[in-house]
Amino acid sequence: METKTRISITKHSKREKRGDHMRYFEFSIKLKSIIDVCSKEGKKVCDDVSAKCIDYCNEQNGFSVYINSLNKDTCKFVLSGNGYDDEIISEGERFWKSLEIDGEMSEHNEISADKVKKIVYSRSRTEVYNHDDIGEYMQLESFSLSCCEERIVAPISIAELRGVAERRNISELIKEADRIEQCHTEKFIGHPVHYIIQDSNDQSFENVADVLIGCLFNSRRLESQRVMTINIVNRYHIGEVEYMYENMYGGTMIFSVGQIKNNSSFANSNDELTEFVFQNAIKYKNKVLTIFRIGRHDTTAANKVAAALNDKLSLITFEESLMSREKSREYVCKLADEREIPDKSELLNRLNSGSDKYYASDIDQIFNDYYSEYLRSKVYPAYFNISKTEKREPSVEGRASEDLNKMIGLEGVKKVIYKTVAFFKLLDMYKERGLYMNMPARSMIFTGNPGTAKTTVARLAAKIFKDNGLIENGKIVEVGRADLVAMYVGQTAPKVKEAFRRAKGSILFIDEAYSLVDDRDGLYGDEAINTIVQEMENRREETIVVFAGYPDKMEEFMKKNPGLRSRIAFHVDFPDYNEDELYKILCLMVEEKSMRLSEEAEEKVKNILAKAIKCEDFGNGRFVRNLVEQAIMSLAERLSLKSSNMISDYELTTLIADDFVMPELGELKNTNRIGF
Repeated sequence: METKTRISITKHSKREKRGDHMRYFEFSIKLKSIIDVCSKEGKKVCDDVSAKCIDYCNEQNGFSVYINSLNKDTCKFVLSGNGYDDEIISEGERFWKSLEIDGEMSEHNEISADKVKKIVYSRSRTEVYNHDDIGEYMQLESFSLSCCEERIVAPISIAELRGVAERRNISELIKEADRIEQCHTEKFIGHPVHYIIQDSNDQSFENVADVLIGCLFNSRRLESQRVMTINIVNRYHIGEVEYMYENMYGGTMIFSVGQIKNNSSFANSNDELTEFVFQNAIKYKNKVLTIFRIGRHDTTAANKVAAALNDKLSLITFEESLMSREKSREYVCKLADEREIPDKSELLNRLNSGSDKYYASDIDQIFNDYYSEYLRSKVYPAYFNISKTEKREPSVEGRASEDLNKMIGLEGVKKVIYKTVAFFKLLDMYKERGLYMNMPARSMIFTGNPGTAKTTVARLAAKIFKDNGLIENGKIVEVGRADLVAMYVGQTAPKVKEAFRRAKGSILFIDEAYSLVDDRDGLYGDEAINTIVQEMENRREETIVVFAGYPDKMEEFMKKNPGLRSRIAFHVDFPDYNEDELYKILCLMVEEKSMRLSEEAEEKVKNILAKAIKCEDFGNGRFVRNLVEQAIMSLAERLSLKSSNMISDYELTTLIADDFVMPELGELKNTNRIGF
């Protein structure tokens, strides 16, 4: 049996450092003759190509190549380097000719670093051996692609840019189209200005950004079609921002000021990240275009940008202006014409029943909602009776509400929070119109097993209630028995009152409230409960009390004082997470740590979770957190046995099945749950 001999790669001394910036092009070749890589002749061709590919990478000519496919009638390879399209395409053709294989180039496209990384570090076997240091040569190891989102933007003409600007009523973008047309250059030499786009709608922002970037590229104001959006969720990756800027020479960086993903542990570092982005935007201002995204009417973020970049970057701001009713009708009719909707009467009725003026992004939303219904009722009538899968909850303002909505599971909990906000907004409306209504009880009881997110939801609820005007501040005061019950006679009541004083205008969260119940009546715990009831009545309009604990034990707590139950308006049950929800939580935790699971690890984790949920008090979210932390510890121990220069990015960020160990758990769960 013939075996393939691996080509020996001679390690050259470190070649001179390439330019910091990279563009990546994928080339497809249609071969004139079929190459059978399993045949003796085919193997010889692959060995020859391997040697030439490695020699090419060692030429120190500013380009590197990776052949990802050579089989049958097709060859595909990725070329990295810098320059304009014609320069890189010409270099790709030169490399192909050097292989001396008969074939014609059928396709070539710029691709993202993300796609290149997936090609280079994929597990699929290639017929050709590539250079051992290809990841370093192509600058794929300088930063983690989990910290950003990358895409390729298509070229756009100035006429198309002007058309989008006029259509979306962005006057400054119309002026910019004129400036781009007047200042056409033969090659990229730097950026006279950078941009701010004020838009709270994701799709609308991306549409405007893409046409602007596409037009700048088409006018030689950009060298690359690559666009990278900074999306860091881990404080340890903040330093990688500079590597992103270095890699994006001639391309575009996008950063949302004042907007971060749902990750409370990272929230305090948002200012640090923003400051670091500002520093690099200034440092690379002539090499990389930066577009800052700010929410519409977000004056805090706008002032932050102005204070940091004043006199350091020239910035142009684009923002949609309100359209008149007539122009709004014209815009929505154009959208309907593009989708070939003949009867526009219902769509126009929806527009007329709303505001007198609209932003283009608002009209987009109205049209998209209508078009979904149009498809079900007119185009595909068999689906007419199929309703939306999710019921729209009452409108709740603020970023904390978005954070709550992103939490996995807890649908019943979310509904209670939303209904609470809606109800008290209704009371405010009564008050504004002179309709008097007594302030009802606002306090809550959270019941659920450990790890079901009771404390997390309470903290978010405080922020949500503040954002929506229910309370004065969103800083929750968390207390337990030790904070409320004193050791001596006469000291318990003052401690309880002090806790209420600190929680004025916010939420007083009493964790494990059942611990206040003593074995015998008349002890200090009873005094604490009686004082709590009294303070709840005295401060009902300024403090919300949330009691939290296990379901069965909280029933005994509620029976301790007859006035307690009547002062609690909402009972919120936090059920145990099911297997699917726990798996999603685990995947989210792994993603937030910029890691991934192997396929084998995915299966093992699911098996562990399936067993865990059958046990009493297994810990829910805490169990998952401990499982992930222990797996990372196992990863560290496993990789410590290898030399650091032999560890790939994939190994460094991938948890395998052996990293997960089933911990010891308690007895099987009794399914007859006590509740009230």
